[in-house]
Amino acid sequence: MNRYCFSLLNENEQKIYKQISDGIAGLSSYIRIYDASKEKISNIIRAVLTDNPQFFWFEGRVSARKEEDSFFIMPHYLYDHSEIETAGQQIENILPELNCCKAASDYDKAKTSYDWLLEKVIYSTENGGQNIHNAFIERKAVCKGLSKAYQYMLSRLGVFCTLADGTIDGVARHIWNIAEIGGSFYHVDVSLGYAAFDHLFDGSQKSDRYRMFLKSDAEMLRTHRWRSTECCPHLICNNIYKRGI
Repeated sequence: MNRYCFSLLNENEQKIYKQISDGIAGLSSYIRIYDASKEKISNIIRAVLTDNPQFFWFEGRVSARKEEDSFFIMPHYLYDHSEIETAGQQIENILPELNCCKAASDYDKAKTSYDWLLEKVIYSTENGGQNIHNAFIERKAVCKGLSKAYQYMLSRLGVFCTLADGTIDGVARHIWNIAEIGGSFYHVDVSLGYAAFDHLFDGSQKSDRYRMFLKSDAEMLRTHRWRSTECCPHLICNNIYKRGI
């Protein structure tokens, strides 16, 4: 996976990131962290989750206990080891469905992955829809699950992709993606390709499934606002992509 947030951390924070990441990957019942405040640990957990959509069994909930010079954090997992193994293989088997090899252009990888999600996954709050298990296995997800699925697909195809966090229409909390195509960064909001969001658009955009595909900051500001965090600042998207769709 592309580890954008990891690259922005200092040496000590990267060490803690690796401890947490390795612990989650191995389903550790507890992870002992030295030389860190509770706030720092929380920020690093957020960075780990932003960089690693494959951790569908963990959504950030932990218990914590302070002991002298360290914190013990106990992650709460959504699935057990057997369930994770089975689902992981099912998710892996989805990648060939994209019919998009690593030799394809980054644009083709981005578009093929975008199309696959819109055609195969229902926009629904029915199952929570927050992770790639919801999107790939249950085929139902909301913005967070769709964005993590898109990040996972592009990352596996060798295209840089991370998450963006903010609001749409000035009110609703929302998550989407920023992807690197041809050396420039662009916004991609899979969720807004669904008919459920037609009310945000006028004219020809109402029937355009690519209305939020490869967009600049200026274009996104019509509907979106984003926030930067210390661990994951906003990537500047200056260019307008001239798509031939």
